[in-house]
Amino acid sequence: MVTTSKSSPFKLSGDKKLIRALSRIPVKLRISVLTDALDAGAKIIQRAAQALAPKDRGVLASSIERKTLPGKFAAVAIRPSYGTAPHAHLVEFGTGPRMSPRGFRGIMPAQPFMRPAFNRNVKRASEVSGKLILKAVDKIGAKEGRRG
Repeated sequence: MVTTSKSSPFKLSGDKKLIRALSRIPVKLRISVLTDALDAGAKIIQRAAQALAPKDRGVLASSIERKTLPGKFAAVAIRPSYGTAPHAHLVEFGTGPRMSPRGFRGIMPAQPFMRPAFNRNVKRASEVSGKLILKAVDKIGAKEGRRG
């Protein structure tokens, strides 16, 4: 299961078999396995966000990307590219009254696409990631068994 909070965006819990299996492989390899598995799950959420994004010109949907974050932990981000779609947050959350030097520009209602994509697909993404982790751990274990 994946849970979210302000201090820790995602926490893997619930599957003791998965956690035990991961603890048996070296840390560097563990991070690689987790990153690959997270990326596969993230792809599901990315595709859902692209499908849900408003399609005025299609720029917003095509700007949604997955990025593996560097570091000593496994992390994959799914986000609109603000270089391509700097307005993404305005679409997701909407705006209050907007003014410009020429006067009132209106109010833009929220058209959420990222959060609904996550909420609707997080369980499936977690299941896919979990299965890939177990498969990788089994493969690593089989290789280790042949060496020993």
